[in-house]
Amino acid sequence: MTSDVQEKPMNALVASVQLPHVSDIEFDASLAELRELAKTLGYQVVETFVQKRASFDTTGYLGIGKRQEIADFASHTADCEIDALLVDHEISPSQARNLEKETGCGVMDRTMVILEIFHRNARSRAAKAQVEIARLGYMAPRLREAA
Repeated sequence: MTSDVQEKPMNALVASVQLPHVSDIEFDASLAELRELAKTLGYQVVETFVQKRASFDTTGYLGIGKRQEIADFASHTADCEIDALLVDHEISPSQARNLEKETGCGVMDRTMVILEIFHRNARSRAAKAQVEIARLGYMAPRLREAA
């Protein structure tokens, strides 16, 4: 007996800030790499949001206008549900939390995306232990800030 259950594709948005010292070529390459990492995790990237800024917004990584644009897109996308917002830099726990609140999307920064790929692909006990140590090291400051 065969099962015809089809998995619902996971949809993601990608967001990135281009700082003045980053060339367009470097920026585009970084975004392309993040899209490939997303694909490795099983996400289909449905939209990319970019912003040129002098620095990252300390409260939400992107400026308030771009965060609102993402929230509007995520809430008005009738044909697909957005499962994650993937950010092309490592962001602080408060930035991730604020982005999540304002956009309504779960947020994963580049480091978390990479750790999740390693976690899913670790096979040996030693590899699984190393990945878990890295994940805990990454999560510790986030958990302390949330407490």
